Amino acid sequence: MNLKLQEMQGLQGLKLKKEALRLARYFLEQPKLDGDQFCKSVDVVEDFTGRSKRWLALIETAYGHVKRRDLESARKKMLIFCSAQRNRAAVLRYLPKRLTHQTDCFELLICWEVWLENDRMDELEKTVPIMSKAIHTAKASRTRAWLASIYAKYWSARADLWEDEELEKMKRDYLDKMNGKSGDGTK
Repeated sequence: MNLKLQEMQGLQGLKLKKEALRLARYFLEQPKLDGDQFCKSVDVVEDFTGRSKRWLALIETAYGHVKRRDLESARKKMLIFCSAQRNRAAVLRYLPKRLTHQTDCFELLICWEVWLENDRMDELEKTVPIMSKAIHTAKASRTRAWLASIYAKYWSARADLWEDEELEKMKRDYLDKMNGKSGDGTK
């Protein structure tokens, strides 16, 4: 099996699409596969098929055949793959159960994007310290920039919510005043 895996990676490196994808399909159709086989096969599919949705069913079925001990690495690969496919429904299935300071930067970025798109401000608020630390500790400047960008979008959305709440309160206070009520509920 290891020789076939090395062969697949070699074919990928040589940009031999048909042969590399044939071996990727071979691995993905196995009744049991380890995380390394799964992740490297998905890498080949990503490399040669771009955003093709044809492979998604096979990859999702193969994910179900990954050995239990390797499920976390396979879940991360699925999250990144589905995000690259712009398949938001699938991304939701592979989000981590919780984020910690050890969460991968790309995983954190994807979670925040999905949560922002779905107005999950409560989840975002709980993970602000994690995002803040990730921005400061990310090794690559491009990664820091991506994280900082989504962080800024969160604070912008948050500011919009605060403005909406304040405006709504001002409207209520004004209407109460016009109806002869004071702000404390008395006339």
